[in-house]
Amino acid sequence: MLLRSFLFLFFITVPSAHALDLGAALDWLQRKANEAAQEAEKRAEAQEAVAQEATAPFAVVGAPGGEVNQSCFTLEGTLPPETRLAALYVSQRDSSEQKELFTLHARQGRFLRRVCLREGPGLYTLRVYISSKDAADTSEYMERRIGEIKVRNRDARPFDPLQSPSHDVQSDDPRLVELARSLAAGKPRAAAIGSIHDWVVRHVSYDVDGFRAYLRGDAERSYINKPLDAVSVFEGRVAVCHGYSTLTVALLRAAGIRARLVEGVAAPGGTSVTITEAIANPGRYAHTWVEVETRPGDWRMMDPTWNAGYVDDDSTRFTPNPSRDTYGLTREEAASHHLVRRVLGI
Repeated sequence: MLLRSFLFLFFITVPSAHALDLGAALDWLQRKANEAAQEAEKRAEAQEAVAQEATAPFAVVGAPGGEVNQSCFTLEGTLPPETRLAALYVSQRDSSEQKELFTLHARQGRFLRRVCLREGPGLYTLRVYISSKDAADTSEYMERRIGEIKVRNRDARPFDPLQSPSHDVQSDDPRLVELARSLAAGKPRAAAIGSIHDWVVRHVSYDVDGFRAYLRGDAERSYINKPLDAVSVFEGRVAVCHGYSTLTVALLRAAGIRARLVEGVAAPGGTSVTITEAIANPGRYAHTWVEVETRPGDWRMMDPTWNAGYVDDDSTRFTPNPSRDTYGLTREEAASHHLVRRVLGI
């Protein structure tokens, strides 16, 4: 009886030390199990990436196994000879929801495309779709999927998406950085914004031929089948609204000013078209323009396309007429002619 009492007291008064040891051991085992599961997941992902690269007609340049340490990288690949239109869809993890769309332009069947993963670290799915048809909109891209790969982004650096480069807004391009700094040098923010806007509207012409081809459904000659990223517009000096906007935003970001592209519908100035009519016919009156942060929290719109000049009534000729007619407005002030549908994540 005395021994039983002693053992009973022992297990009541001493178990805390044993419990602590047991708890620590269980924690250690759990950590090891988690580490082993993570390593197994990494090996499986690597094997899957290698298998996908072996079958998909495209891959990340310089990143075997599909791991990148920087959010922006180059994708290289080939397209079938029957391709008329091609697009890359990017979604994070295994979501089938489209996050970003990249138009692909091939030369002699090959393409190089800068891609930026802007949702932070994690696993992304990249899918390429093609169409053998002429089309004036991106819905035809979904005709056939030719490949899919997964890319793990390990770039954990904090970044501000409204002041960082992207696939179409290459605010880190040395030529754009040099130009932006020269335009903004020694100026307060408002003057720097105006200087950058004015340079774009004076140096870029509207792509009348590409717009007319779009209206008649001629995809091969349409602006949809032309690069409209900031660098391409800077080099070619011809664009439609998306190109005017990517170049403007790239120069603003290169000057350290937060800016974004917005997409919606616009009722052309100097016509009888109302914003209500534009909303009812988004295919014809779809438009892209710029919003810039003039001071913290204060966003103002500018439309470098409208401010560059005008196209005659039959859309055959562009007449340069640089101005600030549509500039420095809030969304409410611009609502009678510009209606925002969404902010583009680029």
